Amino acid sequence: MKSKAAAAFAVTAKTDALVLFRTADKRALKEISVPDAALQEAARAAIADGEFGGGAGETLYLRGGRDGRRLLVVGCGESASGDALRQAGATAAQTLDKKGLARATFLMSGEDDDARA
Repeated sequence: MKSKAAAAFAVTAKTDALVLFRTADKRALKEISVPDAALQEAARAAIADGEFGGGAGETLYLRGGRDGRRLLVVGCGESASGDALRQAGATAAQTLDKKGLARATFLMSGEDDDARA
């Protein structure tokens, strides 16, 4: 199955999953923000419980968002360097493919409150 990346506004885009890259920075992890309240709450709870720490190649996959959406958070390690982002992108593509999800919206900034509608 080939996955397609949507370059559309995350709240209104027809998408199966929201994808967010995160470094291991503790502050950024605690302040994770996505345009789906249920998924945001679930992600913050999972991170608080230590289920995701932002390590390179680490993933957090959550279900239960609006319209059946899922959230995939992919770790970049200590920094969001070009190599770390390429690795995170590959990990995201592999995970989405394994889950059978063909449409994903990549969130470029999970901390931008303007992305909420």
